[in-house]
Amino acid sequence: MENFKPIKDIYAFEKLMPFKVKNILLIASLYDSFLLADDETLNESFFSNNPENEVKDRPKILRAKSQEEALAFSDKNKFDLIISMIQVGESNMDFLVSQLKEKSKNTPIVFLSFNIQDIMNISEHVKENASGIFLWQGDTRIFSAIINLIEDSKNFEHDSGFGVQSVLLVEDNIKFYSIYLPVIYSELMKQTQIVMSDELNPVKKNLRLKARPKIILKNDFESAMSLYSKYKENILGVITDVEYPKDNKSDSMAGIALAEYIKKDNPDMPVLIQSSNSAYQYHANRIGASFVNKNSSDLSKQIRHFIQRYFGFGDFIFSDEYGQEIAKATDLNSMIKILKNIPASSIIYHASRNHFSKWLFARTEFEIAYNLRPKKISEFKDAEEIRKYLLETLHQFIYKTQLGSVLK
Repeated sequence: MENFKPIKDIYAFEKLMPFKVKNILLIASLYDSFLLADDETLNESFFSNNPENEVKDRPKILRAKSQEEALAFSDKNKFDLIISMIQVGESNMDFLVSQLKEKSKNTPIVFLSFNIQDIMNISEHVKENASGIFLWQGDTRIFSAIINLIEDSKNFEHDSGFGVQSVLLVEDNIKFYSIYLPVIYSELMKQTQIVMSDELNPVKKNLRLKARPKIILKNDFESAMSLYSKYKENILGVITDVEYPKDNKSDSMAGIALAEYIKKDNPDMPVLIQSSNSAYQYHANRIGASFVNKNSSDLSKQIRHFIQRYFGFGDFIFSDEYGQEIAKATDLNSMIKILKNIPASSIIYHASRNHFSKWLFARTEFEIAYNLRPKKISEFKDAEEIRKYLLETLHQFIYKTQLGSVLK
């Protein structure tokens, strides 16, 4: 990766996430505010998925119950994010959006609705100026997902240069991405916290949590392809719908075409195809992708399982050439211990699939992961030479990390 700036010191994680949402304007009528939650519950839901947000660093939420109050607040305050219900009393949403953009040109405006019909009725002007449109389905985690998504979209280009990873979500159906985002963020936060559980220093732990994987949402084939082509080294996996715009028109096979391209380019990239039509499972099997039916009663559970199994979180499971488990590493030290005696065939199995680097990326060990990933097994004489290289690299990294901690 040409512009990669490896993080060689835990305190360099301070450079990550330069954009943070600190002040939020929430525009909702009194009735909608009541339906959403009271202030205490809403504050909790906004930050339930944000372990890196300590109480003192949490954004401030200012509520406006009308168009007039929202504009008055925007005259006196600077906001990092505006979240508005699509219906706010008798407000003219075109006028409100125009005024807000005039006062705060670069502030993202996100719209939330209780029903799809209201979303279908919004004007093109509102759609063009929206940084996102979401459907409220009773899951208060949608608020923290919106904040994370906005922060991720603004920080990813910067953070990717340091090795931070991402999940590419391609979905144009508002109902489904409003379901997926809280689920995916919750699982990523949970797995990242588990990975960091061995870090006893709370300051270092919070710094490393800033390197959690981002989620990048795309709604069409071209933007998804563009992002994959540019950031393929920073993608843990892809979750894609089947039907969405391609060449400026709806394409019933767009997701299959995207998945097929990605799997040909990188056979080891985890890809999950999701559709309401089970017939597409044939195509998923054909190209080596996973599949989930959107109508499944346990849809969220299946998505969580996919993340846990394929994104490199949790223990490193050593397998033989047939995929059968033979050993398990919980951290770098146990990885070294097992590598010394694991069969050569297992080393070849994992090295040829970039499993070692993926596991290290998920643990935010970016420098060592980038040292390992470019290496091909064809560069080594045999499995024993690969074993030696892995052990030396891991030992050097642990030594340097411990030395840095002592010097600090």
